[in-house]
Amino acid sequence: MTADFENPGKAVISPVSLAHVVLKTNNFAAMREFYMTFLGARASFEVPNQFSFLTYDHEHHRVAIVNMPHLAKNDKSFTGLEHIAFTHATLEDLAMAYLQRKENGILPVWPVNHGPTTSIYYR
Repeated sequence: MTADFENPGKAVISPVSLAHVVLKTNNFAAMREFYMTFLGARASFEVPNQFSFLTYDHEHHRVAIVNMPHLAKNDKSFTGLEHIAFTHATLEDLAMAYLQRKENGILPVWPVNHGPTTSIYYR
């Protein structure tokens, strides 16, 4: 049976892409600078020292950073965001991004080939 608005069925339509991620921090300036450098991003909209919407393509924002100075220092034993994954068009682009980030002092903590993907993890 084909799904329609009268009989939608239970199978959910998957999104076509991940639009954005919102991060909260008590270290706003450093996190904003890190993601701008790491992604080669620019601020599409921001309120200084409150929040920043960062983009690197056609989307209004891919990463939003919200300043929450009252938050406690990060304790890795707590639950929370584990990681965000970004895709490069080619392995050559991934390698070039690694070299460019290295030039900015951003070094990976774990490079790994998972089989279907090759990944470089940063902290």
